[in-house]
Amino acid sequence: VGVTGFCMGGALTFGAAAKGADVACIAPFYGIPDPKYFDTTAIKIPVQAHFGQLDALAGFSDPETAQANFQKMKDAGCDIELCMYESGGHGFMNFGVAGGEEKLKLIGAAIPTQDDVDLAWKRLVAFFNQNLS
Repeated sequence: VGVTGFCMGGALTFGAAAKGADVACIAPFYGIPDPKYFDTTAIKIPVQAHFGQLDALAGFSDPETAQANFQKMKDAGCDIELCMYESGGHGFMNFGVAGGEEKLKLIGAAIPTQDDVDLAWKRLVAFFNQNLS
């Protein structure tokens, strides 16, 4: 079983793996759990994390927080790949779904390029194919 999640679902994806959920791999999108409750350096399964360079949610999913979490996990020996998307703001994977662009505008998030969204889906599918077959 592989797990992915978006926003709070991304944070909960990290959290479940940190608490030892019986899954083969995780692919969280733009969300990091509070380190008081979840130690992401304890994750022992492959991780592919996706974040937008234009995400403004400081301390949760902004690029600096994503990079710091990545480095902390990498230094602890975690098998993690960090995927950053140049045009992505918070919630960028909503682009292209019904009402998604309107939701992004409503929350003041950057509108991503279709290329970044397509690349994220391509990477996610390849990651799951590699780790779940």
